[in-house]
Amino acid sequence: MAAPLIGLQNIEKRYGATELFTKLSLQFEENARLGILGRNGAGKSTLLRIAAGLEDADEGSIVKRNDARVCYIAQEPTFSLSKTCLEIVSEAAHHTFPDIHEAQREALIA
Repeated sequence: MAAPLIGLQNIEKRYGATELFTKLSLQFEENARLGILGRNGAGKSTLLRIAAGLEDADEGSIVKRNDARVCYIAQEPTFSLSKTCLEIVSEAAHHTFPDIHEAQREALIA
């Protein structure tokens, strides 16, 4: 069995007196589909930003497999209304993975 793509271990995150996570641990497995549900302000976007390396946790560790690549699209970006969802995600993948060809990016998105 392959190692997880990304592992978060004992993650803690606070904003002032507001505690989002305490000792949170989870793994992103290869080929797995992930859904994160929670109320507004619960830390869903923060968790994904930490996993993507865009934000630091206050405590804990993040382990990424060497071949793991993470693309994060902001929750409330300004999208062109004339573009499809696939075009928006493909553009984000292009910025994150400029070294791979379009066909490979489309395969990653699928």
